Amino acid sequence: DNGKITPLDNFTADCCNRKVIINNRSELLGTGKSDYGYLIAKYYPMDSNVTFDINTSMKQNFYGLDINNLGQCIIYWKSATEEGAFLWPLGKSIPVNSRKINDKGQILAGDTTLIEPNGEVIEINKALDLSHDHSTPFEKIDYIHDINNNGQMVGRGIVNGKKHAVLISPVCY
Repeated sequence: DNGKITPLDNFTADCCNRKVIINNRSELLGTGKSDYGYLIAKYYPMDSNVTFDINTSMKQNFYGLDINNLGQCIIYWKSATEEGAFLWPLGKSIPVNSRKINDKGQILAGDTTLIEPNGEVIEINKALDLSHDHSTPFEKIDYIHDINNNGQMVGRGIVNGKKHAVLISPVCY
């Protein structure tokens, strides 16, 4: 199939190792330049040929990190003296190390932290309590790579001092 190829001129493909991300509704999130020379997060809604610049008036750099299928985006920002993150378009402040969001609004932050939509912060190793769970050989989870819409997470754990891939499924799954 020789499908249609569309140049994404408003996005910077190699900006600070940030990627352009697409969700299942063909909405794009990425990073580009503003008229002021600043990097800004850009949102390209489905059925549109115009990008939407997120917070263009602020004099700091914005990076689009992730987008779910509801159009919720994790946006990271950095000025000369501060940094932060927020959930767009809700405007909700989230931890600066947030990086993945699923359709339930669960956010992965840091190496092993899950933030529930109600704001509850769950440290995965504490929740799993691997020191008392003798049904698993894992000593600890040291990094969660991704989360799906069922709340299942994939990552890396330690067994006998060696790194192994791990799938973590919620009890209710």
